[in-house]
Amino acid sequence: MSQRKEMILDKIAYLRTELVITSNAEAKFELKKRIEELEKQLLVINENPTTNIISTPKSYKLANINRLLMSFSDENINLMAMFHFEQVHQNFTNGQSKQERIMKLISHCKEFLKMETLLLAAEEQNTETFNQHKPYF
Repeated sequence: MSQRKEMILDKIAYLRTELVITSNAEAKFELKKRIEELEKQLLVINENPTTNIISTPKSYKLANINRLLMSFSDENINLMAMFHFEQVHQNFTNGQSKQERIMKLISHCKEFLKMETLLLAAEEQNTETFNQHKPYF
C-alpha cells in the first residue's frame, strides 16, 4: 500500500472516530464532507496505479517536528497517538514526560515511514501552530 493511500486511510479512520464523538450537528456535517472528499481521493488512487508508487523517503527536519509537538498539550499528544499510532500509545506509561512520548512518536514514525501521517495529524490538531513551525522537510 502506498504511503499516500495509507495516510488517507488513517485520516478517514480518525475523522470517523471524531464523527462518533462529536455531538454538534454542524461539526458532524463538516466531518462527513471531509470523509467524502478523502474517499474520492482513494478512488482516484485505486483507479490510477501510477499514484501508488512509493517515493524515496524525505529527509525530515526533526527539530522542527519536535518543537511543533512540544507546543501541543499532553492531552493532544495522547489523543494523536491513540487515534493514529495505537502501538506507540500502548507503550506510554504513567509518569512519562511529554518529551519522552514525543520521542517515542517520532522514532516510531521514522522507523515505519509514518512521518506524513504524524504531520497530517498535527496539522489537524492546530493548523496555525503547524504553519508556524515549518519547514518539516
